[in-house]
Amino acid sequence: MDVSNDWIIKVDSSDRELGRVAKLGCHQGRGVLHRAFSIHIFNHKGQVLLQKRSNEKLLWPAFWSNSCCSHPRYEEEIESATVRRLKEELNLDCSLKFLYKFEYQAAYTEELAENELCHVFFGVTDEKPVINHHEISEIQYVDFDNLQNMISNSASEFTPWFKLQWSEITGKYKDKIFDNL
Repeated sequence: MDVSNDWIIKVDSSDRELGRVAKLGCHQGRGVLHRAFSIHIFNHKGQVLLQKRSNEKLLWPAFWSNSCCSHPRYEEEIESATVRRLKEELNLDCSLKFLYKFEYQAAYTEELAENELCHVFFGVTDEKPVINHHEISEIQYVDFDNLQNMISNSASEFTPWFKLQWSEITGKYKDKIFDNL
């Protein structure tokens, strides 16, 4: 995780802005509830793009996760942030659609945690990703139906937010995604 002094948007459970907090500060202890987003990229074969987080990440390094995730900066609209980060992490330009948002808290260590109100998006492209190695160590495309088996067999290799999202996506949003392939 880049521990620069980027300002992150502090929110309440209703997603109302409460001010700003430094990126590192919002991940210390149990974390401060802040706005975040996750992006799931699919190709026209119905495969989802997974990323293995870089070893440089402060939280969950070398874990498999969704295609891209981050935080909007203070005073940055979430849609602009998704476009920015998708370009920065994977060098992709892709139209994104909002699916849902949810709140979760997950401790990585006693000193570090996630505490996010996460907006979940998806996009469809066959464009070839080019990874930013400071963010991502590797990528792979996985068949939609095979991913749940991978998670069930190797749950400890996946980020906690990704497992929560994938359960929700398969349960409620698969048809919406496949209608866009």
